[in-house]
Parts: sequence; structure tokens; C-alpha cells
Amino acid sequence: MKTKAIAISFVLGVVLVGLSNLGGWSSSGQQFPEGNRKRACGCYCGGTTPGYFLLREGNCAGILSADACGEHFSDLPEVNKKEVCAFRKAKGKPAASCPVAKEILDYCGESPPDEKCEKPAPWFDTSSSGCNLQDTLITIDQRTATATVSMCGYIVLKQVSEDFGANVDKMFGAAYTAAFKHEIPKKVCCDKFREAARTGSPCDPRTDLDCDGKTNQTDVATSSFPVIDVFTRGPNAPIDPFPFNFNLFDPDFSPNSAARGSKGVGDCACKWELIKGDLKCNGVVDANGNKQHVYTATWRCPSTKAEVFTTKYAPSTAPCP
Repeated sequence: MKTKAIAISFVLGVVLVGLSNLGGWSSSGQQFPEGNRKRACGCYCGGTTPGYFLLREGNCAGILSADACGEHFSDLPEVNKKEVCAFRKAKGKPAASCPVAKEILDYCGESPPDEKCEKPAPWFDTSSSGCNLQDTLITIDQRTATATVSMCGYIVLKQVSEDFGANVDKMFGAAYTAAFKHEIPKKVCCDKFREAARTGSPCDPRTDLDCDGKTNQTDVATSSFPVIDVFTRGPNAPIDPFPFNFNLFDPDFSPNSAARGSKGVGDCACKWELIKGDLKCNGVVDANGNKQHVYTATWRCPSTKAEVFTTKYAPSTAPCP
């Protein structure tokens, strides 16, 4: 399982034309007759998607059936394929679903961005309005050395470890279980959780809590702590380590609230990407003249390239690397 400045740039995609369409831290179609040397103007989408999308305009001939489209595109000379890609890129942002189009968009490297990114787990977004928030229940049974995590009435994780048992040193056991609880979000949006459990979209949280493709029972660190990825990290991004007991699930630290409050940004169809994390110990002074630690995070939405930043504060008495 494995957040004000805004810089927005939109990923160029392809229009599918219908009929012109993250503790103490505060359809059918025609076939061409043999011998017709003109290239197709477009292809019907196929499947249950109505309409068609264009491959070119001008000197072309008709709309191909979905079944014939892929073969037609594959048989084109490389120079003509590049022409199609350039034409599609110039058409702008893609619409919803067009099965045949996706094959061509994949070839052109212009698949819709929401199909190329990790999906967010919306039940962790407790900043959204109208959410039925419920506490996460964590039970430590020292007799059986078992930790059980339940959300919205479902058991999502049951982990057995000697560190949960009655035979370990009490101080160590208490510290370990406190750390375990810190790795789990305190509240969950149960409306979204239950809807995903019913539909399996974007994933089933009962088996894959953070939609990373790993089952909850196997997605744990060697220490038995769950690994819940609520965001991704940019490759080689300058990210300072998080302080001890830093609450990654704090709604004020999450980029979602900041994005909704920023003009032209809004929700992200992908998991937010942390591209910079800057920790300054005793870096700011509060209104009462007391020093505070501050962590500033810069986030980017992979699909729109919009950026927001969030900050989280802690008193100088809190541990800071």
C-alpha cells in the first residue's frame, strides 16, 4: 500500500470524436472495397461505445468498422502512423471510452492520463464534504498476539506478530502497538468505502486498501506494520524524511483540500505525487513567539500537472530529525 501557488499545464491527449464530441504533527461500420488506396478518415469505437474517432481529415475515405481499424492502422507505413499521431495530439483532451482508440493512443504515447496513473483511494479523503466519517477500529489481542484493523464494519487486516503478545516487555509492547496504530488512518469515509466494496472500483478496499495492487495481508513491512500508500513519490525527488509520529493522513496535510480551494485545480483523478518535502526544525515562530517545526510539501497531479503545497507544524518540543 505501498499537499499555493499553482502551475497548471494540461497533458495533450486525443479527442475521441463522437459525432463532432497523505502524531503529533498538528457500433457497426463500413469496409473498404479492395483496391481503394485512400486511407480511412476514422474508426467506429466498437464495443458498447457509440460514435467514432478521426484519424485524419481531408483526402480520406469513410469510417472503418472497429474490427478493421487496428489492422488498418498496423498496415500503415511508419510515416503515415506518425501523421495520425500528430493529428490526434493536435485534437486535444480525450473524451471518455473508445476501445479501438486506446490501441492507437497507446502506440502514439498519448493514452488518456487517467489510464496511466495510480488511482487514489477516495475513502482516505476525509476533507471531502458529505462524507460519513467513521473511526478506524484497531484491536490488539495479546493472548493471540494478533492485531485486527476494521473499517466501516469490515475487517481489512489481521496481523499476527510476537510483538503484539503478552510475553514481550510491556514498555516495548506498548510502544510497538502505538506505532502500529499510527500507521493506520484514524477516520475513513464510509460512503466511498462501501461503494467501492460493492463495485470494486477503483479497487475493493476490503482486500486492497490503497489500490496498489497488493493484498492487505501481504502489503506489510517486515515489522508487521501496514504500508498504506496514499500518494506516490517523484523519482529522485528532494523529500526530507518525515518526523516521528508525523500524521500522513491529516486532512490539512493532504493536497485534496488545498486543491479544491485553488482556482482551476480541483480533484485529481490520480494519486497525488509528492515532488518535494522540506523540513525545517524550529524554522518558524508562532503568534506567541514560540518556535515551531514546519514541513512543507509540494504536490503534483500526474494527469493535469497542477501543483499545490501544504504545510504542517509541530511545537519545538516535538522530536525533529
